[in-house]
Amino acid sequence: MSDKTDPNLGGVFISTGQIYSLLLELKYDVRDMAVKIDRSAEASDDHETRIRGLEKWKYAISASVISSIAALIMAAIKVFSP
Repeated sequence: MSDKTDPNLGGVFISTGQIYSLLLELKYDVRDMAVKIDRSAEASDDHETRIRGLEKWKYAISASVISSIAALIMAAIKVFSP
């Protein structure tokens, strides 16, 4: 029979050293996840800023094209009308 098995409980013995070691691993894993989440949030903010900038240009160009076409039509009407 193994020296780590308690015959009275029918279970496995886990030492405090093993628990401490696993807690340290968990601590480092959580720290790594926090860093990854922060990087992901920064990347998401950067992408959002870029998308908003592109949307502004898209709407500004559309408005300027419509304004230019309207001005061209008005100028053509003035030139060709008697």
